[in-house]
Amino acid sequence: MIISKIYFKLLKAVDRVIWTDLAIKTHNKRIGFHTSNYLFKEDQIAFIHIPKPGGTSLHKILRQDSLKRFINLNMHRPVSHLCSPTKFKYITVIRNPVDRVWSYYQMVLRNPPGSPYKRFVNRGLKYFLKHCWEVRNMSCRYYAGMVRKEPDKETLNRALDNLVNFYYVILFDNFTREIHDFLKKMTLPMVEVPHERKSNYNLPDENDIRIISQYNSLDIKLFKEWSEKNKKSWLYKKRPFCFD
Repeated sequence: MIISKIYFKLLKAVDRVIWTDLAIKTHNKRIGFHTSNYLFKEDQIAFIHIPKPGGTSLHKILRQDSLKRFINLNMHRPVSHLCSPTKFKYITVIRNPVDRVWSYYQMVLRNPPGSPYKRFVNRGLKYFLKHCWEVRNMSCRYYAGMVRKEPDKETLNRALDNLVNFYYVILFDNFTREIHDFLKKMTLPMVEVPHERKSNYNLPDENDIRIISQYNSLDIKLFKEWSEKNKKSWLYKKRPFCFD
């Protein structure tokens, strides 16, 4: 334990000198975040929780399930490479990638000094995107189950193949109604849908959107193709900017 604490402090010192994120990556690995190496049963349902599409609110509802069917609650984990979506059940909340990244950026801006990625965000949007992997095509990474390497066309194709086989996909754009439809499907009690971590902030300008799109071109393609496959092309065109 002592050695582990010393090692973690050393990583934080290295991060301060060379502007890396080794400490937070090590911490996340220790608590099981972002790993695709896990198993679950066929009668369970894995929640793929990408940051900032209302996952915290959905988690609060799912943890009340008396049958305890849902896993990955309060966890950020991608699709498991040990459990294919063609055989195992996955659910997620999907959101326009530009909106998601802007929401994440605003969240880190609000965080206190010393928080993960705070130094990066203080240098501006482009620097933040360049140095925080969680705002670069994270949907492709998570739905493909290929988190660490920079995504490419193979990642995009695998992500789309997996996503169309998900047990249920909730659309962030109409969050409350989508949650209630899902609860009916699962025969869960109707509840008031919470809006955890809700906040207000300014909309991105054209330059902000251009920068985010540059670093998230694959996520944008994924969202567009998934929307069209599900006859929801309006989702790609519409920008409601629902804040969470």
